[in-house]
Amino acid sequence: GDREGQAIILNESGVAYENMGNDAEAEKRYRTSLAIQRERNDSLGISYSLSFLSGILLKQGKTADAEQLALQAFDIRRQLRDSFALAIAEGQSEVAALEFAAAVAALHCAQASPPRRAEVQALLEG
Repeated sequence: GDREGQAIILNESGVAYENMGNDAEAEKRYRTSLAIQRERNDSLGISYSLSFLSGILLKQGKTADAEQLALQAFDIRRQLRDSFALAIAEGQSEVAALEFAAAVAALHCAQASPPRRAEVQALLEG
């Protein structure tokens, strides 16, 4: 089957469960999506799944775990930055918006880690 599609659907349904207040089911779906993205070795997909999972852990008060995952996602996105810059240059504003949102989320999670906060702010300003 279409593993990429499955991973995307798992993330999207995770968001729906999270919005309905079922954080346990949302977390389960985010973790399954992350496993699929890792199996596919899809760096961008991994970074999105990490971001979703980080958000749910942050809501659950698991700040250290949330920060660790957010920073992993941030590091992956920083490595992909040249690709995003090219996409922005080609007018793919949706990609640029997603990158900006990811950096904002990483900044939020990095509040307890000042050295990383400066790094995230540099990405936002760059």
